Amino acid sequence: MVDESFTFRYFLCKALRVNGYAYIEEEDDNWVLFTEVKKNTFDVVVIDYKTLMKSRLNFSSSFSNPCPIAENPIIFLTGPITKEIKQIAQQFGVRGVFEKRSDLSELLDTINHIVHEKMDSTESALSEYQASFVG
Repeated sequence: MVDESFTFRYFLCKALRVNGYAYIEEEDDNWVLFTEVKKNTFDVVVIDYKTLMKSRLNFSSSFSNPCPIAENPIIFLTGPITKEIKQIAQQFGVRGVFEKRSDLSELLDTINHIVHEKMDSTESALSEYQASFVG
């Protein structure tokens, strides 16, 4: 979870904690995020669009293979959602774009949906693997 707003990070992280999620929180240093993503797989990466765009990282190369952040579901946080943000989000397969001023419940619902999708997919793959030993 990367966002320059302390207040927003505080409330979102508190909501994540209450809902049983572990998280890594960072103010505006995408280097930490990208370092962690290289070492771990995350259920979802929530990142402030403006913070990502003003970083020294090249946005396009950040999301191109084999960069591991592209292998994680991504959610953008932003001020007003513009046509440009929607286009970039669509281009890179971002799973959701949310205004920071909106109700956190919709964002949390999207995170829950993504996490449960991944869990269902993992359980399905495990069942197929176990079934390959039977019979």
